[in-house]
Amino acid sequence: MNIDPFHTRGALARFKVILCSTLLMATAMACSEDVTPQENNAASPCPEGQSEHPITGKCIGGQASEDNNTTPQNNLDPGNTQPNNAQTGNTDPGNTGNTGNASTPPNTSTPDMGMMTTPPDMAPVPCQEGVDSDDDGLDDRCECDWGAPLDPHNPDSDGDGLTDGEEDADANCAITPGETDPRTPDTDGDGVNDKEERDNSTNPLSSDTDGDGIPDGIEIAGCTDPLSEDSDNDSLPDGLEDGNRDGQIGACPMRAYDPMCAAGESDPCKADTDGNGTLDPDEVIYRRCRDSDTLNLTQPQLLISMPGDYQLAAAASATGAPVSSASGAVTAHVFEDVAHDYTGFVISLAPPAQGSEATQLADHVFNQVLAIPAYAMSSRRSAGRQVTTHDNYKAIVDGVIDLPAGVAPQQARDAILAQLTGLGDLSHSLSTAIPVGAMEPTLFHFQVIARSASDYILVGALAPLTVVEESARETGFRVDDLVNGSSVALAMEVLETDCVSYKVTERPKVDIIISMDASGSMQDEKMALVGFVSNLTSFLDAANLDWRIGVTSVACSNISNDMALSQDLRDLFASSGGGGGFPFPGGGGSCSLPFPGGSGGNGKLLKQSSNQPGFTTDVSQIQWRIDNADGTASEFTLGMGVAAVDRARPRQANNPEKLREGAAVVVIVVTDEEDEYFKESLMFLPKENLDAGERMQLDAATAPWVDYLLDPEVGATVFGLYNVPNSDCPTAAQFASAIHDVVNKTGGNGGSICQSDITTSLQAIASATAGIASGLRLRGTPVAPSIEVTLAQIMSGMELDVPRSRADGFDYDGIVNRIAFFGSSLPQTNDRLVIPYLRWSNSIFLCTTDADCPQEQKLQCRSDGECR
Repeated sequence: MNIDPFHTRGALARFKVILCSTLLMATAMACSEDVTPQENNAASPCPEGQSEHPITGKCIGGQASEDNNTTPQNNLDPGNTQPNNAQTGNTDPGNTGNTGNASTPPNTSTPDMGMMTTPPDMAPVPCQEGVDSDDDGLDDRCECDWGAPLDPHNPDSDGDGLTDGEEDADANCAITPGETDPRTPDTDGDGVNDKEERDNSTNPLSSDTDGDGIPDGIEIAGCTDPLSEDSDNDSLPDGLEDGNRDGQIGACPMRAYDPMCAAGESDPCKADTDGNGTLDPDEVIYRRCRDSDTLNLTQPQLLISMPGDYQLAAAASATGAPVSSASGAVTAHVFEDVAHDYTGFVISLAPPAQGSEATQLADHVFNQVLAIPAYAMSSRRSAGRQVTTHDNYKAIVDGVIDLPAGVAPQQARDAILAQLTGLGDLSHSLSTAIPVGAMEPTLFHFQVIARSASDYILVGALAPLTVVEESARETGFRVDDLVNGSSVALAMEVLETDCVSYKVTERPKVDIIISMDASGSMQDEKMALVGFVSNLTSFLDAANLDWRIGVTSVACSNISNDMALSQDLRDLFASSGGGGGFPFPGGGGSCSLPFPGGSGGNGKLLKQSSNQPGFTTDVSQIQWRIDNADGTASEFTLGMGVAAVDRARPRQANNPEKLREGAAVVVIVVTDEEDEYFKESLMFLPKENLDAGERMQLDAATAPWVDYLLDPEVGATVFGLYNVPNSDCPTAAQFASAIHDVVNKTGGNGGSICQSDITTSLQAIASATAGIASGLRLRGTPVAPSIEVTLAQIMSGMELDVPRSRADGFDYDGIVNRIAFFGSSLPQTNDRLVIPYLRWSNSIFLCTTDADCPQEQKLQCRSDGECR
């Protein structure tokens, strides 16, 4: 057989020089422009027993790859002409390896293996050891044992232009690292056969030789260079310009650029895609963070206490002052922002005897407000949301208390500080009066951070209701910035600049499930929720969310035997011994549908007719479903909301009965009673204030539910309107301690069902939902007043500075660390966003899995090893 010239050592040297100079960074070969060691009679650069592969240049030989289990045991080196049965007296004329057997004379009648003929009276013996019928360098037996499509009578079994022996250079009939596969013409599956890869100097063992994200086959067939990650040398990788890596420019015919069809892509073969004289990196289509973006960021007002080990970042327009007392030690600051009509304080305190957990501290703060005689009629609008702060403390953030009408914010500030410290002679230098209407309540927003058994931090911000709720004003988000978990750090922590940039790929998705208690006592709330649906959906539209809503009733029917639900879900009802069996522990429950043939039950999504989808965007259908939820005497409100999530799994892209891939999941529980399952599982429920033992039992009972909801495959957040423990809610039947616990631990928020107008809490839930669904997460924890946003619009080619506004601009949700948009500034698909800001220096969570990230905020472990 004639040997292809590339087998010669000189040709191999020339090929290796070309290959090394262009692409083999991805291989383990040490590249050099020197001639090969064999040509200089020098030692091989490979370890003893190994040699360089003639195609890839990798060191091969020695023991076969550990994960290849097909190597025949009697495998012979092609250079060894003595088969294993040489000493058995085998006189087969095809055997030329018996020279070492004294009892069998050597066969000298065959001058050349390639010219060997079979005597007429003898049939050929297939798959012989020591025979290479096709002269490809591989033993016939070896090829047969390796198996089809390897053919011992075809020197190039896979037809790629390389002989089987060239591909299996160490002739062990196994894929040794560095070898191509003689059984397939395209070892790396990139659309280019192995010989063509050699001819093109690309790597036959890597589908993307230059690492730009575009397969070699696409690049060779197109205009880009498979040996360069930036074919047009414009500093943008080819895979960034050709975003979907298909060799085209969006959907533009003949690769003729037009922003209408380009889908946010540019031409990786032209440094100036549109020919307007501006290089692609400077076009808005590739607007990224620049050094200039982080210059002159707004510096916050920092209130720092070394004894209290805190610093609070407030807006630059705020004024701060320390608090002092002649009769006792106090570690606190007050602040006010006259231009935006709010005031507040930050204080370091010792926890009460009731406990030092974040939820217990939040209850304590509310009870301290009620203990002030003038504020005894205050009510809890929002119980707050549980988070993990950037310095790894548990906190309840964004709690809201309605103080009595006509109470001036600065008056309430000083009264609450005096109550918390027990000191009547507190003094500070701030005295500005903030106006409030005689019939208007003042809202007390707060966060508590559980530092230790001897220390917690409380931040409070106070402003009149109308000022906070007016979206055209800045007061609402300035107050939220102070109590959303992002504003506080340890006293010695410093601020650093950071910047993130995003390409908008699609509208953020959110799937919402409303679990509606429709018992007789809930008629007013049901009607209020029906009336709020249009406002809710308008809010979601304004936030540019791709939303769907499903509604389930709270009826349960022998759920442990409902095979439409997963075993994991059914195990939740059995984990504490109740809910799924008959009778309940202690008796009294039935887990049955309210009447035969009821339209809901066990988390089924309600429909007006069977041909309608379970999840819908039809406002009238959502209203009908809420209005027609089954009434039942046994309210499994939380349980059926979770069951509805389970029925909607696994996620599917276009199934109206299933959660969508990539969609945020929100469960909204509406009830005036405790969840039935927990009442039957824990005999002390319903109860408002739990003792230590009861708290441990409740934690154990809710833990598997929280784990289910926070599993990354589910990632659900529970919100609710219910009787929040330690709130003034005389019209609700029962306190919902278990529901409240799950809401807190999944990062949701609980609003009081007893409010005269629940729409404020519903608006808060809608706003939080928008934050959860938005995909625009920041890196680390920013100080919110410093955040700036630039929107690069692809269609207009303009860069816009987006203002901070809940009416027409962007907002920051510190609880989930995301940016949301409202009004006319909504980013469109393929637009780019650049977001520079100041952040706390120790605020980046490092991770290896999602479990390393705080799950209340739905943070995920990204490929760079950071939680976002």
